[in-house]
Amino acid sequence: MIIDLDRLSPRARDAVQRYRESWQARRGPLDGLDPRGATRRVADSMWSPQDPRLFQPRAVGLGWDLNLGAVAVRVGLIEPDAEDVPFEAAPDSAFEAAAALPIACAVATVAHYAVRGRTLPPRLPAHWSAGGTPDRLVSKRRAGATDIAVTVASAGLASWAG
Repeated sequence: MIIDLDRLSPRARDAVQRYRESWQARRGPLDGLDPRGATRRVADSMWSPQDPRLFQPRAVGLGWDLNLGAVAVRVGLIEPDAEDVPFEAAPDSAFEAAAALPIACAVATVAHYAVRGRTLPPRLPAHWSAGGTPDRLVSKRRAGATDIAVTVASAGLASWAG
């Protein structure tokens, strides 16, 4: 429900504001079920360096989210009041270096299958049981195609996002 505060009387406007403030003050692990404002809640729960709590009420769904801003403060990477927008002060070279890792993994995966592909067994494990034994096998062609597709896609995403 959207409320146009300008159309309300001052008394009603104050009541709505008090309700909103009290709702925000009593956020708990079930509040992630409310779809209103989910994008803002995700940003606030996952990056809030000024809030010392490591676990915030989950922004979407049930439970709790890890406050990466509080982790960065505790590790000593940033000050609590350093920035409101995540990575605002990070240099472009940091993003370029972060994008290089998936690219390097993609190159290594392609090189692995180019060099060792013929010597691999005809069937490779694709899933393991809780005990650590393979319980599903696939052809080496399918395993190679999946591995290469996943690493190249992640490298492409990292390059596109960077």
